Amino acid sequence: FYQFTIGTQKEGRLLCNGHYPEILVVDATSLEVLYSLVSKISPDWISSMSIIRSHRTQEDTVVAVSVTGILKVWMITSEVSKMQDLDPVFEEESKPIYCQGCQSISFCSFTQSSLLVVCSKYWRVFDAGDYSLLCSVPSDSDQSWTGGEFIAADKVIIWTEDGCSYIYKLPASCQSASEHFRSDVGKTKEGSIPPLIYSVVVCSDKQKDGGEQEEEEEVEVICLRPSGFDSELYTPKQLYRHQPLEAPVSPETLSVSSRQHEEELIG
Repeated sequence: FYQFTIGTQKEGRLLCNGHYPEILVVDATSLEVLYSLVSKISPDWISSMSIIRSHRTQEDTVVAVSVTGILKVWMITSEVSKMQDLDPVFEEESKPIYCQGCQSISFCSFTQSSLLVVCSKYWRVFDAGDYSLLCSVPSDSDQSWTGGEFIAADKVIIWTEDGCSYIYKLPASCQSASEHFRSDVGKTKEGSIPPLIYSVVVCSDKQKDGGEQEEEEEVEVICLRPSGFDSELYTPKQLYRHQPLEAPVSPETLSVSSRQHEEELIG
């Protein structure tokens, strides 16, 4: 969903992609196809896309990756937003980034300088300016990534198809505020895994009273120290006794934990 303002009126659009080589721009109210974002170079099915909202200019950007790993960039200006004549809008840039099986694309709103591309077998961070590769991290052989987001200027959360989540601290070469920013451009190698800060995994080894195996999920949280060593295992019931490193805890969680602690003390 994409919303913009014309004068005092707010307009809504739906951007749709799938097993076809263009992105359809649909009126969010009438569901009428207004126009399409079309590729001149290497047109192919679009695997995933994202809308980058610019706070500095009036131009927003649609970034997409095709099934063959070609990154596409379309600019959406206020003039384009008014288009309703079905004329195609061609891409501003087309660049091979060799990301096949793309699952999601996320823009770093904290710095507006990085792009996270998650594929099933690896995730990568690119410079949002020229789309140079800054970092590439493979997955374990037994899991597939399905999405990811920036949660800070130097941290990303990546999750798998079976419900496991991992928070990584990005290397200095991916942080625009660091003097080492872009230091690995042109020499990034697959396999340099950033420090894992925090992970949530799902286990299903419960036993029924009769001794039969039951597929009942239990979440276990692994808290890692900054060095990545000395991992400790916690269940959700134990988390309020020990706050994980840099894990966000809402006020509601704290109040519930405090009541539970008081009830245990009284009991």
